[in-house]
Amino acid sequence: MISRGDQKAEIFAELLQLFGLKYQNLISQIMHFEYDYLREKYDPERGIRRDISMLLETYKTKGAIYEQLYKKYGQKNALLITAVLEKDYDSLKQEQQDGERMIQVNDQMDYTVFFSLNEKIKVTNKQRYDYRVTKEFVYEDKVLVGEIEIKRGKLFVGAYSFYENEILTVFNFITVLNAVFKDYFVLALSNMLSIEMMKRIEQSSHEAFSTTIHNKKMLLKGVKGYAQEESRPKEYLLDIFYTVDPEMLSMTIIGEQYQQTA
Repeated sequence: MISRGDQKAEIFAELLQLFGLKYQNLISQIMHFEYDYLREKYDPERGIRRDISMLLETYKTKGAIYEQLYKKYGQKNALLITAVLEKDYDSLKQEQQDGERMIQVNDQMDYTVFFSLNEKIKVTNKQRYDYRVTKEFVYEDKVLVGEIEIKRGKLFVGAYSFYENEILTVFNFITVLNAVFKDYFVLALSNMLSIEMMKRIEQSSHEAFSTTIHNKKMLLKGVKGYAQEESRPKEYLLDIFYTVDPEMLSMTIIGEQYQQTA
């Protein structure tokens, strides 16, 4: 119903008619707790707005963006695509230009390029360089706490774990990463951590439980997304500092876009 553009009141009325008054309380609870999430996921207008924001990074004209949206959504959504473009194109383009100016003024890395779409849409342009979120994950009577912060050109990620188990702490850290970041970013960091942990465990059990600060450099290729086939995905050079102990893994990343020399 959301995907076809029905309003909240219309959906509620149709669900009542479909399931009957005896399910009124259940329908009300679902509408209260799940409607915003489902609308963000399935509302075609919001989906088109998100796509326009991403397409603006590659395509510079309204016509080119329309063409890409038409390829994705098809003829049946042509009128909606046109309506959203006419209504929101200028404001979304201005947001992108403001963001680009902030990068130039601050001369800082925009780490939200590594955020998953669900997290990225929550972050305003002002928050892109001064952002903090805390995540909690409950398992039985134990709580995993994750912190993610962007400040002064650095990205900090921390996982406060449980069970005094260094290997579990690494797994829990990856759980925190999965809650906010894109798959390729999570896979790159988890691959790096697995290699480093294997080295440390093989060397000695005492060294494996030290809290020394470790430093690694990583060249990370971005995903193409809507980029044109002939264009190269952007690359980022990450300087990664991390410490691991049985109850915590903290990581600080200092990144910059990598300029490949000819």
